[in-house]
Amino acid sequence: MYQGQPQKYGTQLVSDGGRYRLWDIDPDTTDEERAQWNVPALAEMERRASQLTLENKARQKASFRTHHHHGLHRIVHPFVWVNNGPA
Repeated sequence: MYQGQPQKYGTQLVSDGGRYRLWDIDPDTTDEERAQWNVPALAEMERRASQLTLENKARQKASFRTHHHHGLHRIVHPFVWVNNGPA
């Protein structure tokens, strides 16, 4: 994945700053192969990415706040890191 190669089974999700998506995947890997290694189907991983995007937006909206300090506004919000196991 970090070597510029697509991931074999599609287990790594990354954020592009606004939404989560699957890191590039090997298009030749089938859902049958994923199942042999107890890895969710590609459609399920895409659903998880969409769910993470929604949860992150809700979390940011809930925790997004403005602090006043000596007349200056400072924006504070959380960062979320995702690591879903082996690539």
